[in-house]
Amino acid sequence: MPLDRTRCRPLLQSFDFHTLFVEELGWDKHKASLDIPLEADQVRLESIAHKRRFVAWHCPEPASGFPDAAERQAWFLQQVTTGKRPTRRHHERKFDISTATAKRDLEALSNRIQFTGNSNHGFYTLR
Repeated sequence: MPLDRTRCRPLLQSFDFHTLFVEELGWDKHKASLDIPLEADQVRLESIAHKRRFVAWHCPEPASGFPDAAERQAWFLQQVTTGKRPTRRHHERKFDISTATAKRDLEALSNRIQFTGNSNHGFYTLR
């Protein structure tokens, strides 16, 4: 069955994963939950559907929400200020963000921080 992108796109945009997986992609319904320890808390994943032993899980947004750019930049600036020599990769891992998002965050701080060293072994310092 070919994928109908015009029908799938609105489902993705509205986060209607159940309809997407079960009705559009033909996966089977699946009811299960999985508790995963996360730092000092626990997150409960709920299954959406399954296909040939592969399960699609729904992870609810944390009660505190995801950190926005200002919060991520404040964390990075604190790391630089305290002399911890952070890198873009530290930033990506800390917040589980893409390279493009990390670069945008650091570009916004370019008037306060600077990159020192080469691309393989460099880090950020205060200007």
